[in-house]
Amino acid sequence: MGYKLIFILIISITLSSCVKDKLIIEYVNISDSERCQVYFTANVNDLITRAGMSPLAQNRYVDIYINEDNNYIDTIRFQTNTAGVLSPLTQDELILNNGTYSFYCFSVGNKDIVPPNFENSSNTVTLRNGVDYLSNQILGQTISASTSIPVTLYHRCSQIVISFVSELDNSQNELMKIDSVTNVMISPPDTVGITMDFLTGVITPSTSISDVEIEMPVNGVTCQQILLPLVFSEGLIFSFSVYLNGNTDPMNFTAQLVLVDNKLEAGNSYNYSVEIKKSEEVVVNYVNVDNWTQVDENNKPIVPVLK
Repeated sequence: MGYKLIFILIISITLSSCVKDKLIIEYVNISDSERCQVYFTANVNDLITRAGMSPLAQNRYVDIYINEDNNYIDTIRFQTNTAGVLSPLTQDELILNNGTYSFYCFSVGNKDIVPPNFENSSNTVTLRNGVDYLSNQILGQTISASTSIPVTLYHRCSQIVISFVSELDNSQNELMKIDSVTNVMISPPDTVGITMDFLTGVITPSTSISDVEIEMPVNGVTCQQILLPLVFSEGLIFSFSVYLNGNTDPMNFTAQLVLVDNKLEAGNSYNYSVEIKKSEEVVVNYVNVDNWTQVDENNKPIVPVLK
């Protein structure tokens, strides 16, 4: 014999508040046929211009806020013990009664970082740069039997990827040998007042730049960083050190990234190349908006941008 939980709210819970209030729980007998085991799988949309998914990486967390008939029921935290497969952390299985549910899903692409917590605020959370916030909503899902629900998560921030290249001669030979690139720092969007909305998962763009630089992790001659969405006309200042031609002393440069349409849009991966001239100058070129560049466990880019 199965049991159904009836939640009697001491304080009314609305969809927009999503705050756990005290619950009184009563049990009434129901048929086991009315209880459904629910599984989730999670993929990340990495292509901005066409459909393209990759499984959410292993050891990532996903918080799913469950609503039934516009009433908040519970929040379950999942983890990807296997890439793309969500396992509840606090229970062996998720059982729901027959009904119509909405699921508000939040995750982070970075390893060991938990999703933003909406429990202690009305419907927004504060955010920071360097975190690959992911979210999506599944609305009006009818549950009448045990089922597996696919969750497609979308990048809610922007990605900047920079590749460093040497100037070429007329025969396409490198004029400078780049031994290594280090200490890449960028002035990111200001985080003051920047929030993510619970109902949509959308992040309000910043309109200014922080005075505090953040590091861009480097892999060989390519670096990347996750930045909050931005609307700003003056571009982003970045600095770096580069070792050239076997020299043991680095050359230090400061340059500017010109923003496409004066903004960083959520879900876009903006690719730039920095050409190092024999004259010891640099030229920054915008390349394109491309597929999201995957990163390793240290947030270093895995896939080189320039082919």
